[in-house]
Amino acid sequence: MTWKIALDKMVYATFSKGFRPGGVNRIAGPNGVPYQPDYLKNYEVGWKTEWLDRRLRWNGAFFWEDWKDFQFAFLVPPSITAITNAGNARIKGVENELTFQPDNNLTLSVNFTWLHAYLMQNFCQNQGVTDCPTDSVYAPFQPPGYRFNGPFALAGTDLPQVPKFKGNAIARHQFGDVASWRPFGQASVVYQTETAPNLKQNEQNIVGFMPSWYQLDLSGGATHNDTQVTLYITNVTDKRGQLTRFANITPAHDNQTYIVPTQPRTIGLQISQNF
Repeated sequence: MTWKIALDKMVYATFSKGFRPGGVNRIAGPNGVPYQPDYLKNYEVGWKTEWLDRRLRWNGAFFWEDWKDFQFAFLVPPSITAITNAGNARIKGVENELTFQPDNNLTLSVNFTWLHAYLMQNFCQNQGVTDCPTDSVYAPFQPPGYRFNGPFALAGTDLPQVPKFKGNAIARHQFGDVASWRPFGQASVVYQTETAPNLKQNEQNIVGFMPSWYQLDLSGGATHNDTQVTLYITNVTDKRGQLTRFANITPAHDNQTYIVPTQPRTIGLQISQNF
């Protein structure tokens, strides 16, 4: 449903739903339990607007998602991916896109997403079980005799690999022509908050959190007709943001933590031609 308030202002509301089919895990024996379909319902209210004689564009949305029996993938020995249904989860969030062009040469933009993604039920890893006892119980997908105390993750635990906040800001300036070339400069920065790489708390405690990080990129160059020459520096401050953390098998078997970092400072020259 949409409502066009004016020629350059519109609000909308939408409801959608979808599902993924279940499947069979690639591991044999009693641990090779099939996983069931998961279902998602999405409720969203948003706006798309332009202001100040279309020099300011502001788009955004609030959304609420209910995720039933969501499929959770994790490693089991010997480093095989298994999937189980981890109960119900909820995702609430805000998206924002703001672009401002105060004159014909300068463009400023700010974009961000805020998310609160969390479990609605205890995660016991036993298919369909959410009321886990607090004493030691058997855990599927683990070595024979392996036991754990209570739920792997309590209701309210944040979903893995989902930062609560991620945003970026970009400033780009076009300069006056120089000998038929039009130079430009651009700076951008991206930032995200601390993130948990694992849903299961017994493994999360071993692997640890991915700390918050930011990255600054700079570029400059010039265009001439259909030719553009760009000198760029990515990750100017040479920060090592962490994209993910993991153990090669599972932390219970191998507590060696591996980290995939952001690309280190990189300086390059790019020449492009439109035909």
